Amino acid sequence: KINILFVVLNDWLKKSDDPMVTLQSPNQLIEIIEETINQRYKQVKVKLRRTSLRSIIYLFITKMLLAIILEFPYDYFILGHLNYVQLAINVVFHPLLLFVIALAVHVPAKENTQKIIEGIKDLVYQYEGKEVVYRIRPNIARGRFLNVVFRLLYLVAFLVTFGGLVLVLTAFGFNWLGVLLFTVFLTLVSFFGLRVRQLAKDLVVLDRRDNLLSVMIDFFAIPIVRAGRWLSVNFSKINVFVFVLDIIIEAPFKLIID
Repeated sequence: KINILFVVLNDWLKKSDDPMVTLQSPNQLIEIIEETINQRYKQVKVKLRRTSLRSIIYLFITKMLLAIILEFPYDYFILGHLNYVQLAINVVFHPLLLFVIALAVHVPAKENTQKIIEGIKDLVYQYEGKEVVYRIRPNIARGRFLNVVFRLLYLVAFLVTFGGLVLVLTAFGFNWLGVLLFTVFLTLVSFFGLRVRQLAKDLVVLDRRDNLLSVMIDFFAIPIVRAGRWLSVNFSKINVFVFVLDIIIEAPFKLIID
C-alpha cells in the first residue's frame, strides 16, 4: 500500500525543475503533491474507461459469435428447439456484469489523498519523534496438517460455488453447452473484474474494513477467480484471430507471391 507514495513522489520529481526550492516550503509541496495525485487519479480513470469499454465490446462480439457458431446450431439441429432464454442470458449477462463491475470501481476520495500527502511529508521532512518504518509481513509457514485443512476448505468452496451455479442454470433450462459457456465466461469476467479493481486499488493507502459478508463473498469467489486466471493464462497462448488471418490471408498471399 505504500507504493503509491513513491509513485507520486517520482511523478513530481520527474517534472520538477528545482525540487529543493519546493521542499523548503511544506505548504507549497502539499499543493504540488495534491495536484500530482489528482493527475494520477485522472490517468487511472481514463485507463479504466478505455479498458472496460474495449473489453465489453470484445466480450459482446465474442458471445454473439459463439451463440451463432455453437449454441444456435446445437439447439436447433441436435435438440430440435431453440432456448431463447438461454441464448439471451448467455449473450447479454456477461457484458452487463462487466459493465456493472467497471461502474462500481471508483478512484479514492479526499481521505485517501490526505493520507498520501501525510505519508510523503513523513518521507521527506525531518522532525522530532519521527519514525518511518514499513514492516513487511513474513509468509506464515504452514505444516502438512494446515495444508490439508486449506485444501479441504478450497475444495468445499469450489464444489459449493460451481455446484450451486450448475443447479441454478439447470433450473433456468440451460443445457450442458449453455452451462459450460456461461461458466467459462463468468470465470473470465470475474478475473478481469479483479484486475480492473486492482487499477484503483493500487492508489489506495487506507485500510480495508472487512466484515463477515465480505469475507464470505471472497471465500466463495476465489474458485471462480482462480479458474478465470487459469483460463486467461492458457487462452492467451492460443491466438485464434492470428491463426485465422494466417490461414485466410497470409498463406494464400504467400502462395500467390511464390
